[in-house]
Amino acid sequence: MDNSRVRNVKHWAVGITTAPRKKSTLLQTLDSLKAAGWDSPRLFAEPGVEIPFEFNRLPVSRRDETLGAFPNWYLALTELVLRNPRAEAFLLCQDDVLFTSDIRDYLEHSLWPAKQVGVVSIYCPSHYPQTEKPGFIREDRGWKSWGALAYIFSNPAARAILSDSMVLNHRDFGPAEGLHHIDSVVGYWCERNQLSYFVHSPSLAQHIGDSSTIYPRANASGNRQAKDFRDQFNLKLNSARTTNVSEQLSFESNMRPPKSRNGFTPLKAPTLIQDKVSPTETNPSNNQNERIGRSIPKVFSPVKPQTKQKTYSCDVILPYSQPNYRYLEDSIKSVLNQNFVITTIHLINDGVNEDPIGAKYSRLSNVRWYKNTDQPVGPYITYNRLFDYLEHDIIANQDSDDLSLPMRLYKSIQLIEQGYDIVGGSMEQFVTYDDSSKRMWQALSKKPYHHSGIYYAASPSGSVVNSTAVMKKSVYEACNGMAPWIAGADSEFYERCIQAGFKAAAMQDVIALRRLHNPSLSNDQVNSGHGSNLREEIKKMTAESIARQKLGSDHSIGGLSKHRNDKELTQIKGK
Repeated sequence: MDNSRVRNVKHWAVGITTAPRKKSTLLQTLDSLKAAGWDSPRLFAEPGVEIPFEFNRLPVSRRDETLGAFPNWYLALTELVLRNPRAEAFLLCQDDVLFTSDIRDYLEHSLWPAKQVGVVSIYCPSHYPQTEKPGFIREDRGWKSWGALAYIFSNPAARAILSDSMVLNHRDFGPAEGLHHIDSVVGYWCERNQLSYFVHSPSLAQHIGDSSTIYPRANASGNRQAKDFRDQFNLKLNSARTTNVSEQLSFESNMRPPKSRNGFTPLKAPTLIQDKVSPTETNPSNNQNERIGRSIPKVFSPVKPQTKQKTYSCDVILPYSQPNYRYLEDSIKSVLNQNFVITTIHLINDGVNEDPIGAKYSRLSNVRWYKNTDQPVGPYITYNRLFDYLEHDIIANQDSDDLSLPMRLYKSIQLIEQGYDIVGGSMEQFVTYDDSSKRMWQALSKKPYHHSGIYYAASPSGSVVNSTAVMKKSVYEACNGMAPWIAGADSEFYERCIQAGFKAAAMQDVIALRRLHNPSLSNDQVNSGHGSNLREEIKKMTAESIARQKLGSDHSIGGLSKHRNDKELTQIKGK
């Protein structure tokens, strides 16, 4: 079968957002759009726009007050979807654009360029790569995406972006009061949801406005203009770039939340589901076909100015050992400095002989002090031993060599209040000035940030950075705690929680500083770090646990029931 003759899109919904300009280009845009193949777009007009006489019969949605570029665009796409719920493609363009003639037929045969498409921009900015052969280019630039002149969304993609919580929050929390940056919002939405952002080369649209409605001193030149635009040229259909739309995307509406075993519905938003995907077409982890619809959402937790912030309370578990002891005091202070959260800090001496720091801070009323009397057992057994000493409904982890930023716990608990059971955050990594380890500085260069929500073999639903983790105490108990391993148990635990139906979120705010040094549990290549024999054995046990969860929740690997009554943990100072 010749795919180049398959018409993947037959039903369009087309709109133009328009605002007053010193020199109107709306007539040129409408004429050009008609020549391109669409003669009846809906206009979404800001106050003061004059509709050209030749097109005064077009449907118009007039705004009764000036909304701004992003709000008008968002409402326009919403209205297109609600007026045309069965449209296969939504084209939303601006009022200062020229189009290549007769491109509708070409697009109807060449959409969609991949099986997971967030958006297709038929406009290609001049600073984007150009190709000699006409076709779509994937340009995943996130917030740095350019050019919202002419976007095409599939039906499921349009519904998904409109119901995305962070897209909605742009108006409230975005830069420039959330009035602009349409392209950045769309690009970042694609990036967060692992959807492709395509442009077409050569550009099928050209920016023509002499003045911008957003930036008065800007005009359609430089990067704001397409480098290679031809108003007419022969567009040959490329069978290698076409996909039958019925096979491309299915849509799972949030009107009926998916009853998956893990119960995960990111931000109550619609989820794009990929059909008929082979493992070779997924990400390197080969788990994307399982992850889609299950992956933990990447979210932000902004702190809104208000007369009085709500105050929360939680337990903070802070075990420490001899190798990290010199960093302990700074770590404790970073927890004491938490804003709007009343903390009960549990300091657990795990193998330190002389402990003046523990003794010093145990004098504070909100600090509890313990000691493992047998030997250094590591953080995970310590978590399990400490559980019955906890005093609050929410618990947080703190590594003794890391630093929490002042709003870390507040931001995390805000998300738990929104319905999440587990929240992980992002960390900025650092190496101290006196560390001469070349390996640590190389590691910092390669990875300056450590984010939750990254996919690994041990975290196919998305990772939770353990030293940023905040969770409900009840979740830890329900899942029988972390496995009693010396390292790596956190990844297995959080994946097991997600598979059991608990909701996790990957906060993208940087809420802590992660110290790179040797030795540490992660960097000790001989004993417990990545590359050690122990770590390889733990990877094997983690894979076996993940496989078991697919058959049903199994928390037998957890260590809470085994260690919560251990007598080896002694309390030196309580309430």
